[in-house]
Formats: sequence, C-alpha cells, structure tokens
Amino acid sequence: ACGKTLIARALSAEAEINFFPIRAYDFAGLSLEEAEMKLAYILQLARENKPSVILLDEILWLAHSKESDYGEEESYFYRASLLNSLLDGVSGNYPLNGQIGLLATTAFPWLLESSFLLSSRINKHIFVNGPSNEEKAEILFTLLREKASQVVDPSRIDCTKVIKALKHLSNGADLENLIDEALSDLLIETVVNMQNGGKDKKLILSTDRLIRIGKTLKCIPAVDLWMSEAKTNLNAKHSPLKHLWTQIEEVQQGFGSLQTKSRVVGSK
Repeated sequence: ACGKTLIARALSAEAEINFFPIRAYDFAGLSLEEAEMKLAYILQLARENKPSVILLDEILWLAHSKESDYGEEESYFYRASLLNSLLDGVSGNYPLNGQIGLLATTAFPWLLESSFLLSSRINKHIFVNGPSNEEKAEILFTLLREKASQVVDPSRIDCTKVIKALKHLSNGADLENLIDEALSDLLIETVVNMQNGGKDKKLILSTDRLIRIGKTLKCIPAVDLWMSEAKTNLNAKHSPLKHLWTQIEEVQQGFGSLQTKSRVVGSK
C-alpha cells in the first residue's frame, strides 16, 4: 500500500547491491525503438555492475491487462513489447543475466496482466504495509535531509509534531508533496517581500509552515479506499492473487489495522 519504493531502496543499500531505479512513466512519449534503446542501456549498466537490481516503479503502466484499459495514448502492443524486452533482459535463462534482479511496484496488482504474474516471470508477490506515525516522521526527516539547503534545515523541523497534526497524509508521496508545496509557499513569500521593498530577511522552512500548508492539502483516505478495492478484486473467485489477500488479512489480525505498524509479507 505505501512505502514500496523506499523499501526497495533500503533493501539494495543493506544488501550492498547496485540499484538502478526507473519509472515506467519514463518511457512515455518515446517511440518503441527509443524506449528499447533506453532499456538496453539500463540493462547493460546492470550487467556491468553486478550484483544489481533494477526497480521498475509503477509497473502498471507497462503491464496492465487489456481489460483494465490503463493509459490513454500508448498502445497495448507497445507496452507489452517493452515489458517482454525487460523480462528477457533479466531472465535467468541467459548466462549474462546472472546476479541481476528485478523489483516492480504497483498499488493495484489486480489490474496487471495475468501472464505477468506467473512464477516464471515474477516469482514473488510482496505486500508492503502502510507506515505508522513514527515511521512517517522518519520518512519526513529523510526527505527533508535529501533537500537540505540554506532554507531547509532538517534539525529545525519537529517531524513528529508535523505528522501528528497531519494525519490525513498517509505515505511518502504525500509527504514529499507537502515539502514541495511548503517550499513553493516559502518562495512566493520571499518574492512578495522583495517586491514590497521589505527587508532582505532570510526565510527558512519551519514546522509551523509545514503544518499550515499540510492542512490545505486534500488527500483521499487512501488506505481505506485501497483496502475496500483490494478485498473486492484480490479475493475474487478466480483471482490469481488470492494468496496476497490472505497475507493482508494475516497482517490485519496480527497488528489490528494497516496503519499500526509497517510489515512486509511475501507470497508462497
């Protein structure tokens, strides 16, 4: 549900594996030839820096089923061809591909092409639970540290206070958007002060500004909506991902709710 990309990054760092992240959306607007050239370059880098892992974020853009009608412009054939090239590029059937792994993320596994879910292609399905408030505070601090500058000093931000005040922000993407919006607000205030002939006062990002901006952000109750949709689709009679719903139920029974504690569980 949440934190998939962050966990993938942490996994590669802890295992001391070279990490090559790409987003499926990065191929949007490219011709099939251009996209395959870009993919070939990434695969070559992964082979030259083994052991390595390629993270394909938001795989649904490439691996959606025909029935899901996901996307507007690119054809199903285009995406399927590119996905097959990727899977062939990391297949263990080729000696050059030894010690190269593939991680793919999506929030909507029930919309994926069923053939993509076969064990011969993706042999492990992992559910990533949503972060607790404590973990969200850690994520916020990490994101702030990545943006550290003259106007962003993570040590001056009370991340715990921000998270407690903004309970509607449920994942890393929401928190990253919060920082971007708060920085935009800071920039606008700085420019307005200069235009009004105000003193050249140095403004820095503060806890209060993050909370004020965060309260204006409209976020849907992502976890509740996702759980409802997941139960309907993953638990369907002929779903190839029924085992994934079983794991989610086990997490709920073990921790009380999805937001109590982060947990990663794998498939059979």
